Order: sequence, then C-alpha cells, then structure tokens
Amino acid sequence: MIPKKVKVAFEGVNRLYTYFDDQYDLAPEDVVYVEGKMWKKPGQVREVSEANEFDRDRYNRILKKIIFERSEERRVG
Repeated sequence: MIPKKVKVAFEGVNRLYTYFDDQYDLAPEDVVYVEGKMWKKPGQVREVSEANEFDRDRYNRILKKIIFERSEERRVG
C-alpha cells in the first residue's frame, strides 16, 4: 500500500489534523480513530494525499478505519 498523509476533522474542533497512514485505503468521508491527543474521538477524513519517506516519523498514525454496515429491515406479512 502506498503511504498517505490524511487530514482529519473532529467535531468541535476548527482545524484539520494531519496523520500518516499505510494500512487502509482511505477516502474523504471515512471515519477513523487516530493516535495522539485526539485518540478518544472518531474523526472524519477530509483529504488524502501521497506521503513522502519523512512523513512516517513526523505525524501520528491512523489506528483504525470504522466500517458502518447498513442493515435492511425486513417485514413479514
């Protein structure tokens, strides 16, 4: 996987935080958990760009991508 720099927005925060990711195929609108001071809050991916070799040590990492599954309600009768 190609390493990426990911800009993430958090509810109640008026700026984007940048993280490093080499585990997930992220796109804008994905929801993630990160390491660092925002680790307790889910964040929403806003921008994804290619990272260079120095970004791995410069930024905290994306820890987990949250996958939402839609369940369809079925009615009988």
